[in-house]
Amino acid sequence: LTVLAETDALRRLAIAYGITALTMCAVAAIALFCSSVFVNPLTAAGVTVGFLIVSVALQVIPYFEWLAPYLLTTHFHAYREVFKRTIDWAAVGTDLWYVGAYAGASLAGTLAVFVRKDMTC
Repeated sequence: LTVLAETDALRRLAIAYGITALTMCAVAAIALFCSSVFVNPLTAAGVTVGFLIVSVALQVIPYFEWLAPYLLTTHFHAYREVFKRTIDWAAVGTDLWYVGAYAGASLAGTLAVFVRKDMTC
């Protein structure tokens, strides 16, 4: 159990919220990619949620333990480092790097798909 001073606790809570917001931006980027690929919005939402469920499932299957460091859901818990007595900024940075890579790849894919679509209203 780590007891923090009030000002330090509020500062760390704000940092944790920021890290979590960045992580959710990666999920939003994946959803945007799925939305640009599929016409039906329900399909896009389902594929996004399915991607997250499969990612979590692959983490717990022993055969795929080699894949775990590369899965997005492995890096969802970067905010936990902020609440330890000493913050391991290297671990936080590594997690955010993976999250940023997923977001960047998803946004690049979205751009590649979107510019080739024929928009008719």
